[in-house]
Amino acid sequence: MCREGGVGTRVLVTYEEELAIYGEVLAKGIGTARPHLEMAVAESAALEEKMNRFAPHLLICNSHISADAASVAYAWVELSPGPLRPSRIRVLERYWEKVDLTFDELLAVVDEVEGRVAPGNDR
Repeated sequence: MCREGGVGTRVLVTYEEELAIYGEVLAKGIGTARPHLEMAVAESAALEEKMNRFAPHLLICNSHISADAASVAYAWVELSPGPLRPSRIRVLERYWEKVDLTFDELLAVVDEVEGRVAPGNDR
């Protein structure tokens, strides 16, 4: 699933160690829905190293996004820990929160990021 070093839109999914299976399932779902994307999965403990090596356009995680990670990624989604708390989303300077973010809504964010980083589009 991880193809590092390519030129396509790169999506990194990261989860805490005890929830790693959720990260794998989420990455697999996104990769199945959007097979042309470059996908990678990393445990949160290895996030910095993976960010440096993979240089994702979009970071999706289940924990608080550090300022360092937020500044490196073009866009990020911080998934909420429960259905009543909002997920936080940033694409460029646009920021919003969404309670009960659906998979289709997450794919819409993926599609927006992909459209913005496509060759010929300005970041």
